[in-house]
Amino acid sequence: MGFVRVTFTKDLGPGKMLGVEANGKQILLVNLNGKYYAIGNKCAHRGCMLSEGEPQGEMFCAHAIGHVSPSRRE
Repeated sequence: MGFVRVTFTKDLGPGKMLGVEANGKQILLVNLNGKYYAIGNKCAHRGCMLSEGEPQGEMFCAHAIGHVSPSRRE
């Protein structure tokens, strides 16, 4: 599987997140202080999309049911 462009870095500012689909997979893109992360967009507990939540510093909350910290998944 090769490179798949889903957006441009200029479109994902600091503290922002974006849900995308690439190769049939739901992915959450996150910009934390200029570092970019890509993690699965679907909550393992409730099945909701993390991209529907709100960023809270380095944590991302989806519907106030759980938190994900992309920086801890390096």
